[in-house]
Amino acid sequence: MEINNISRRNEKRIWLTIEHADYKAEVWELVDSECGKMFVLWCTDYVANSWEEMFDSLPVAIARLASLVKCNESGDGFKYEPQEFSEKVSEVL
Repeated sequence: MEINNISRRNEKRIWLTIEHADYKAEVWELVDSECGKMFVLWCTDYVANSWEEMFDSLPVAIARLASLVKCNESGDGFKYEPQEFSEKVSEVL
């Protein structure tokens, strides 16, 4: 996983946007001449926190977003860090 403004150096295509009163999240497909194709989950809380998580496939990025939405609904918090989530969800997808 790579964080810190991944989207600023790539051409992006937005696949999914979710806007909520407490957050906004998007899944992007990025094409980079050095790294090839990657998928980024970007989130913000509209206040001070904004982050990006990079994944190798669109289904994994969308599944990660779905899990974060579920965490927000249940109030349980995040169960896995992005890399651990990516490894575990790949077993299911």
